[in-house]
Amino acid sequence: MENSAERRSIRVIFGRNPPDAFATCNQFPTLTPTLDCPFPGWTAEIIRMIADFAKLEVIPVILDESVGSVNWGYNDNGTWTGVLGMLKAGEADTVCNLYQYMSDHVTSFSYSYPVIGVRDIYITKPKRKSISMSLWNAFFPYEPTVWIILLMALIMQSTLATVVSKLEYVLSLRPVFNPIEKFWQYLRLQIHQTTEFQTPFRLHSGNLSFIFYAVIQATLFTNLYTAVLLSALIQGQEPQPWESYNEMVSLVKAGEYSMVIDKLDYQEGSFLEMLTFTNISHLRNLRDAINKNPVVLTRSIFEALDYVERGGYIFPTKQDSLALQLAKERCDLFYFEDEHMQEPEFFIFSKDNSLLREWNAAIRGVQPFIRRTFQKYFLLGYPTGRVPKCPENSYNIRDASRPLDITSTFGIFLIAMIGFATSFVVFLFELYVDWQALNMRLRMRTRRALLAAPLQILAIVRLFRPSTIDKATIPRRKGTSVRVQSEQETNQFGEHSGVSRAENIDTIPRDPRPEPVPMRRRTGLGGERAHFGPLSYGESRTAF
Repeated sequence: MENSAERRSIRVIFGRNPPDAFATCNQFPTLTPTLDCPFPGWTAEIIRMIADFAKLEVIPVILDESVGSVNWGYNDNGTWTGVLGMLKAGEADTVCNLYQYMSDHVTSFSYSYPVIGVRDIYITKPKRKSISMSLWNAFFPYEPTVWIILLMALIMQSTLATVVSKLEYVLSLRPVFNPIEKFWQYLRLQIHQTTEFQTPFRLHSGNLSFIFYAVIQATLFTNLYTAVLLSALIQGQEPQPWESYNEMVSLVKAGEYSMVIDKLDYQEGSFLEMLTFTNISHLRNLRDAINKNPVVLTRSIFEALDYVERGGYIFPTKQDSLALQLAKERCDLFYFEDEHMQEPEFFIFSKDNSLLREWNAAIRGVQPFIRRTFQKYFLLGYPTGRVPKCPENSYNIRDASRPLDITSTFGIFLIAMIGFATSFVVFLFELYVDWQALNMRLRMRTRRALLAAPLQILAIVRLFRPSTIDKATIPRRKGTSVRVQSEQETNQFGEHSGVSRAENIDTIPRDPRPEPVPMRRRTGLGGERAHFGPLSYGESRTAF
């Protein structure tokens, strides 16, 4: 009875806020772990140990708020709200929650001896490779500068080869010259497409440049590209959006990721105050990045984690925070721990509380228990909350362990589609050029036909019209004449003129057959007679 009379009490505010105090046990709050409740809460356990060390009886002051909706207090224009308002009003001595040091707390409250040092945790979800990011998968092994140099080398070598080819044509060492032949040959060599085995040039200068191009660019760079690409596929990419704190700051500054904070944490202001008054360089860099890329404010922790699950958002929190506890109940999240610093956390008491000295002495006395409890909840990996059932296509699986999908290979298909589209456009252009050339040939042919038609008509008229023959052109026989009967001529109006005329032999068309040659033959009486054989029209076989 004396011991119980001497034991003093301490009023502690308890809110449903894992991992400080879990609400999953049969009784809330539960301060001592049991078989039925092995994880009552890490702050609840150390409160029990500190109270027992200081011989204090814990009187719980229970809050009715649900998980994630407890207002731990902030200064609203000089008025303290939430839990800190209860402390300010004297309704309790301390809180089952650890606070970081803030300048505006000092004037109204008292801090205990440091309990533990915690690190900052940044929760995010790695961005899945979208189609826009996968466009460059085929170009991943080389930087853009190297690709530009390779393209320029291909163009320069092809141009030089064309010049050498032209020189060979001028020197009659090449039968024909095609300006783009060497470009296609070098391009086929670059992609290792089989070509006819022949010496590309007649001149040794061209062969020498061809060999150097084949060895250096077409062989070494191509094999190196294949090796790097294969190595990247085998090794895969770890599900980490960044490797260092400075890299994370660069991503925030570039706008690829944005910070997201729930309203209660923002009002409580510990994180932003730390960035405002810090002297640590990497925290100042994060502050500058946030000034360029403002923080996204949400109504609750759950909404902030929903933003994180979309990808592209970072939720800053602490190792022992409710946000980290709730995040572990979700899949495919990445946790980056800032190893540069640890920030101390304290119990916060009402101003000049009489129990503070005994409490501080007990904290120093139970430091081994505090460290062991911290490891139990945060370092050993025990499942203290709901274990999520993550699908097999989790972000924790490396990219090399997943089958390649259409998103990751879309860049290769895009290159193929661009090539096919380019070839189709060139095909249409060639059809258009050929069609224009055909139209030009048809127009020239029609023009020539129109120009030649009058001449052809004149030639036909001359062919079927009797031509006047000069008298001197036809040889005559002596004493021969032809009597031509009168004929009626038809004038241009279709009327018969009735004019009879006698035409000389000179106006009669000449028989196209050759003139008969006089021949002499012997007669049966030993005499000779002459005749023109073959016989002419109306001529009898009579001797002259």
